[in-house]
Amino acid sequence: MKTKLLLTLAALALPLSARAEFSTWTSKDGRKAELELVRVTESNGEKAGEFRMKNGHSVTIKASDLGEADAKRLEPPASKEIPKDSPFASILTKHLVKMKGEKLASHKLDKVPKYVAFYFSAHWCPPCRAFTPKLVEFYNTNHKEDSPFEVVFVSSDRSEADMKTYMTEAKMPWPAIQYEKIKQAGEVNKLCGNGIPSLVLVDLSGKVVKDCYENGQYVGPGVVVAELEKLLKE
Repeated sequence: MKTKLLLTLAALALPLSARAEFSTWTSKDGRKAELELVRVTESNGEKAGEFRMKNGHSVTIKASDLGEADAKRLEPPASKEIPKDSPFASILTKHLVKMKGEKLASHKLDKVPKYVAFYFSAHWCPPCRAFTPKLVEFYNTNHKEDSPFEVVFVSSDRSEADMKTYMTEAKMPWPAIQYEKIKQAGEVNKLCGNGIPSLVLVDLSGKVVKDCYENGQYVGPGVVVAELEKLLKE
């Protein structure tokens, strides 16, 4: 019967093995050991790894006893698909476009974002055209490969051609909802409010994290950008 040992990595410096499933794990104080991760458990809100040692024994190590990088290895892999129960699933998986050169082309998200900022705007709207360069600058500065957010343009333009002109002139680096699908995007359109420009930050469950209104008064999209900046620093 295997014995479970609640030990730290300091006591687990065992010889290397040729078995491919074993890998190096490092403790918070820098000690290393070759272990095989069997499964991840959770107790009292803290994750722990159940490992197999080279001598066949088992050991459980809490995430707090591991180095920062190895503690993250106990986290579940990021989802590669928008949750099917998300109110935005259809729009985000099937109906996005993006400027590719001079043409609008179908677009697939590279990863699943934690937050989506729906940007309701139009070329005919002067306040929109005034704000869009600020959002473009923020996006280009902060949207990296591992960024937890995406911006999606929801056009209020009078035609697809106008939408394309706006995206091109503003050099929008983010995707947009297909023009012909905007009216069908009911769950998205409900977010807009009474006017544009409107920027609404949501999570994939549909929860509004921040919008352009405070106490019922329109305060503009800048407050949403400020909220997103704060979230990126956490």
